[in-house]
Amino acid sequence: MDYDYILKKVFVKAEYFIIKQFKEFKNDDRPFPHAIDRIRFQLSEKYYNNLIGKNYNLFESCYRLFCFRNDYYSNTTSISKIIENEIKTEFELVTKVNRAIDKNYKAIDNYGFNRFIYDLITYHSLQKIEERLGKNSDLYELFYDSGDYSSFTLEFFDGHVINSELYRAIFSKIYPDKFIPFAIKNVNDYGNLNWTIIRENPQEELQLNEEKVSSKKISQDFESDEQLLVLNLCLAEKNEIPITEKFKLIILIGEIKDISIFHGSSSKNVAYHKVINGILRKGSLKNMVTTIDNIFVKITNYDLPLTKQTLKKHRATIISEQIKTMYPKK
Repeated sequence: MDYDYILKKVFVKAEYFIIKQFKEFKNDDRPFPHAIDRIRFQLSEKYYNNLIGKNYNLFESCYRLFCFRNDYYSNTTSISKIIENEIKTEFELVTKVNRAIDKNYKAIDNYGFNRFIYDLITYHSLQKIEERLGKNSDLYELFYDSGDYSSFTLEFFDGHVINSELYRAIFSKIYPDKFIPFAIKNVNDYGNLNWTIIRENPQEELQLNEEKVSSKKISQDFESDEQLLVLNLCLAEKNEIPITEKFKLIILIGEIKDISIFHGSSSKNVAYHKVINGILRKGSLKNMVTTIDNIFVKITNYDLPLTKQTLKKHRATIISEQIKTMYPKK
């Protein structure tokens, strides 16, 4: 069996179907997000109703072998070798125990290996195509807007599609006087990859940001106890708050006006102990809850997710301590 031919056939049929659907949605004056969502839904229905989709539990081990074929063979021979060896053996094992069912949930007699492989490749290919419609949606929006599908492709792009030569060529053709967007790869503190799309000229955007900063100064209206608790989060406490957030917090709390640490012993300095002990310092639990609530309000509009999460945990801990104080165990 010519496995490459099956792959090519599935992609050619899918390409014809997708372009046809795009044109119909455009003629119906539908916005692009609606069009691509509906097409992805239709593709997902197609692979779900495929016999592999209907019998996924039965053929899961075979499908897993197909997906990880490069772990078994080199890239140039992976499809044919994995199918003719490992998958064929696994298929014979699982079909000895159970038979596949059709869309009406009736057992299929004489479900041969060749038919199975055709269904397997189709199932896998439709999944990949549906995923690529999402991943490459910026490119497909250009085709949709222009109505020119002569360069349409379902190929995989390494990195963000906006950075591909194809996207840049089509964009500059459709919008010759516009800035060509590009994508910047970012990896957050947890190792997750995301992309920042630059759609305006960076020099113009930088100038605009500088004007905004010069005309709007960050309000630094933190009370002394609030400043010291935030410093505890930044300096003394072992937590998951990344350095980027801590840096922002230090900027937000502004100038520390209590300079008593410069005079006398630190062991007797009240402000120092508030920074070291954080929520564990002596004092009213109710006041500490109020302090946390005030901090939370003042950082609400800033991108500080781990700080907010930490403050919520501390607040819950203090509330729990309050309850214990009110209802001590007998």
